[in-house]
Amino acid sequence: MRDDPNRERYNVEAVQRVASICALFSAERPSLSLREIARLTAIPVRTAAKIVSTLEARKLLSSTGRNGEWSLGPHWLQIADYKRNRTNIREAATSILYALREQLNETFIFGVRDGDRRIIAECLISTQPIRRVSKVGDEIPLHVGSSGRSILSGLSDAEISEYLSRAKLINYGYDTMTDPKRIWADIRKSRQDGYLTSKAEITKESFSSSAAIRSYRGEVVAALTITFPLSRLTDDLRSQSIRLAMDGAQRISRRLGYAPASNPSA
Repeated sequence: MRDDPNRERYNVEAVQRVASICALFSAERPSLSLREIARLTAIPVRTAAKIVSTLEARKLLSSTGRNGEWSLGPHWLQIADYKRNRTNIREAATSILYALREQLNETFIFGVRDGDRRIIAECLISTQPIRRVSKVGDEIPLHVGSSGRSILSGLSDAEISEYLSRAKLINYGYDTMTDPKRIWADIRKSRQDGYLTSKAEITKESFSSSAAIRSYRGEVVAALTITFPLSRLTDDLRSQSIRLAMDGAQRISRRLGYAPASNPSA
């Protein structure tokens, strides 16, 4: 039996119409009437009504019970939950880290929160002869370094106070920040500016720029850090590392489903 090109074209158009209807809904436009759906998609009202009826049967659209309006149905929650569970945080970050390292040949560290500690989940080492070296699995307390404090800044003030009361605020390297007042100042800076830097804190000859990464819930779950020897530090390199750390953190956050417009800032 020969394929019918007209039928194939119709099927594609039907899918396009379904997709265009579903794409109308957003946080700014959570519900629409049938006539609004038809007008915005340029689909005839009778045809739109049939599509809406089919989508309702599949629980992809639901009647709001108000003025004949429709909204996205509960099945989208199942689809979204499946997608979120399938999104591995390390996988979400890796390709972005490689793309950023093409722009700046320094060491890139992707650190995730595990309780009171930050653990390196991925690390791309600079290929320059003199470089900062870390390895996957290395861990430090959350108050140590720009990476840990970027993650710490995503907690509530009460959670941070509890953390500081139980953490050992001792020197974990060369010049670790151990004064709670300085730690709180860095937390406020991270929340306000979206990044943190640290110098010679864990190792004597190092500089780092970090930015927080958020999950789809808006929670800070990780941090992106760019680090390099102090001997290479210039105003231009500092600015570039901050810009790339913030850009990379935002891109990873979006890949994890974070939507800034619908989440309050920390």
